[in-house]
Amino acid sequence: MRTFSKVFASALLVTTFAGLTATIASANFLDSGKIAPWAYDAVLEARNSGIMQGGTDNNFRPLDAITRQEAAAILVKLLELDTTASTKITFSDVTANDWGWKQIEAVKHAGVMLGDGAVFRPNDKITREELAVLLVKAADIDPAGQADALTVADHKKISSWAKAYVQTAIEKKLMRGDGTNFNPQSQATRQEVAVMAANFTALVGAPQDPTAPQPEPGTTPEPTQPSTGTGTDTLEDLTSLNNVIRNSPTAQLLAALKDESFQHLSSFEPTQELYMDALLKKQYRVNRDLTRVEMQQTIDVVNVLTIEEVVSSNDPAGLIDVLKDAGITYPQAVLADLYMQGIDALPTPKTLADIQRVVTIVNTGNAALVTALTSANAALDADDAAALLTALQGVPGLPSLQAENADYYLSELAMEREFNRGYALNKSIIARVIEATNLSVSSN
Repeated sequence: MRTFSKVFASALLVTTFAGLTATIASANFLDSGKIAPWAYDAVLEARNSGIMQGGTDNNFRPLDAITRQEAAAILVKLLELDTTASTKITFSDVTANDWGWKQIEAVKHAGVMLGDGAVFRPNDKITREELAVLLVKAADIDPAGQADALTVADHKKISSWAKAYVQTAIEKKLMRGDGTNFNPQSQATRQEVAVMAANFTALVGAPQDPTAPQPEPGTTPEPTQPSTGTGTDTLEDLTSLNNVIRNSPTAQLLAALKDESFQHLSSFEPTQELYMDALLKKQYRVNRDLTRVEMQQTIDVVNVLTIEEVVSSNDPAGLIDVLKDAGITYPQAVLADLYMQGIDALPTPKTLADIQRVVTIVNTGNAALVTALTSANAALDADDAAALLTALQGVPGLPSLQAENADYYLSELAMEREFNRGYALNKSIIARVIEATNLSVSSN
């Protein structure tokens, strides 16, 4: 029988977090080595926000060109457009067999991608100048008068209808050239589009909360007051936070984030180090101060990757720790094995909202199991073999219980719970210990 200690269990959790840095760096794609350094963070952000994903072969294909249909799908996600209203195809070259026809109709209805009259050209590769037009329209920016301000060396190669949009995209830092040229006729690659999506999110920010109180028509809203630690940003607050990210130790960063009421901050030091690393990398990539939205998104990405790594390490006690740290409500140690199964089954990319739904669904559907397992753990606390046997009989699906082995069950489960850092044992652990105990006793 095993006699692992709490020290060993803690070391296992630290090892789990040590491996997480590589997970963040590679974005979990098999072809991560092909992603340009300037696009790493944007690809990871696109993956975890659901804006862009890899294929079923777990490759991102960073150098592949984007089709107009794919661009429409990305815009739908960036703008959170409703595709359920798309009931009719209005383009002659789009059919119901095109996987993105609803997205195509949604962006047309939003006035972002109108096609060329009756045709959309869904499978044509999109050019950089076309993307400039789409991004500026999506950001609801008026490009009037900007065409004459173009300074890129290849400005004569930009189509007349795109010139003002290209200059606006450059000015608003939605897109960049190579330092000299804009390359307007070049096809946009997937890694470039990931960067543009990140730039768009930074410029536009999070969608407005539709439940927030709105001013009455014809009235002027009250001016926003400077932040007093409640999470409302001022330029001074953001500048200070960004300087802390660049120049201060991790402990000072955590204190500053807490003071500004950022959510889901882990109390575990390795995770805090990952926050610092991820925020620094994002600052380097965008080459400017981060917005509050970008900071919170980065924190949540680290939290999701941390949870995924603990699940892959099959550490139920560690999972409960990281779930609580990430702000997931009501995780119960006795259901940790079911949480792991549910989280592992989630499609990539996962979000904290997805993980919260798993926890809520598992909790709701297993009330009777919680009661039985809670009784079993209470019997361990009381060192009562008879009560333990009675409680275990109420847990469905366990291996055959032998009354004469009750004392052995008590001893081995108590040892297992110590290995589990004192957390209540879940059904999978109990089943494994009972089966091993029955086998051990019968062989002696």
